[in-house]
Parts: sequence; structure tokens; C-alpha cells
Amino acid sequence: MVEMLNHLVFAEPDHAAGRELQADALEQLGYQSESATFRNAYLTGAQELRNGAPPRREAMRRGFLDAMTVSQLLDTIAVRLPSDLVGGRHVTIHLTISDRPTEADWTIEISNRAMSSIAGLRGSSDLALTMPLEYLIALAANEMTVDDVLTASRCEGDLTAFEFAFGHLELFYSGFAIVEP
Repeated sequence: MVEMLNHLVFAEPDHAAGRELQADALEQLGYQSESATFRNAYLTGAQELRNGAPPRREAMRRGFLDAMTVSQLLDTIAVRLPSDLVGGRHVTIHLTISDRPTEADWTIEISNRAMSSIAGLRGSSDLALTMPLEYLIALAANEMTVDDVLTASRCEGDLTAFEFAFGHLELFYSGFAIVEP
């Protein structure tokens, strides 16, 4: 029944009776589910059908980023790198975080359409960059631009390497629709 009503809601999203009937069916499935995962999915679907999808907002919250280690922050940034834009280019950046003595030096490498970061400075680099952790967090939170970071940091080498690595990060959003089209 839920599947049939799902087709109805997708075909006619404003059909109030169909939405309410599907919400009732999902709610009953949620109450009967033993698994918390399925229960939450069903009840969230019912809530969305009755109240609409949650508001869309950026998923990269400042408090979330502040709590991360440098390694976690660089991994989070790496996930946001659009692989189709980096193509076959190879870039290496030596990053020194000036206010984190225990995790200060990092080698960031983009190759094979992926960004990886390794603790320590390894090999040669296209760019050597020194900045406080605050700048990296602000860049990840979209509070600073690449140009702002480069202007405020100590740089040696090809500045386009930093633009290439950090200039086109994708934004992730929470608040997406689960049941609705």
C-alpha cells in the first residue's frame, strides 16, 4: 500500500488525501518496526508528508568544524573536492598549521582525482603555506575565500595550486526530502 501511495505522491505531490494516507501507513509501519533504523525512516517519512521537508541549510557548521582535529578537517575538505574539476592534474602542497605544534606539518596531494593528506612534510611541493588553524576552518565553513587565506598566510611557490585544491569545494546541505520528489 505504501508503494502505491508513494507513486501517487510522486505523480501528484499536492494530493492531500494521498499524502495523509501514506503518512498514516508509514506511521503504522514505524510503530511495528523492531529495528530503530527502519522505525526512524518510516516515522521521518510520515512527518515529512504531514509537515513538509525540513529547511535546507549548509551541513558544514562552524561548531562541528571547530571540534575536528586537523586530520579530520582535511579529510572533510577532501570529500568536498569535485573530482570532475581536478582532472588529471597533480598538485602537492606543504601546509604548516602555525598554532598546532603537535599536528603542524601536512603534505596535501591531489592526484588521480582525489585529495589525500599525510602528516609531515614529504618530498617537494608546488606550494608551501603557513597559516593558523582558524583560516583552514574558516575556509571549510565558507567564511573566508581562497584569496583571503592566501593574502593572510605566508606562501612560497605556485599560488594557483591552492586555488586548484581549495577553490571549488562543493557545498553539502542538510534538510533534503526523504519521501517527497
